[in-house]
Amino acid sequence: MVAVGDNSDHECKVHGWGGIAQVAAGSLYTVGLKSDGTVVAVGDNYYGQCNVSSWTGIGLASAVNSLESATIADENEAAGAARPVYPSGVVPDGNPVFTWEAVPDATKYYLLIKDGDGLESGLWISAEQAGCAGGTGVCTADPPIHLEAGACSWQVRAYSGRGYGPWSAGMDFSF
Repeated sequence: MVAVGDNSDHECKVHGWGGIAQVAAGSLYTVGLKSDGTVVAVGDNYYGQCNVSSWTGIGLASAVNSLESATIADENEAAGAARPVYPSGVVPDGNPVFTWEAVPDATKYYLLIKDGDGLESGLWISAEQAGCAGGTGVCTADPPIHLEAGACSWQVRAYSGRGYGPWSAGMDFSF
């Protein structure tokens, strides 16, 4: 594994990584998904983006070109559908806290966000991290990403031990 860049926050210290199946990188951090389902991360940890030591059993996500064609490798829709709540409409800035209705038995959620420049960002959030581990109420996520102004959209997908649920309807917002 090799990484290049500024490295001011040690985001390129990946020399000891092995068994990496997928990589995601931001300007200040690098995250690797190992083939055994564990995750490693290096770099700036201001928002906790490198606190991944307890992540296990994470599956591979397929690349997506648009929210309409987003898929995850396992299409067994065993979890229920999540329903987005916020952001919707015009929001104050590019750092909204995302909320959706919890899905019973969901253990994690995949949040897919498209910003005003068309850049898509996706991240896994455990039900516990989202504050809805009981499968009821509202889940929340404050992802450590910067969105570009303009027409944005997002959707969420639940996962349970039975498999993936369907993608939620997309929700549009702007700032």
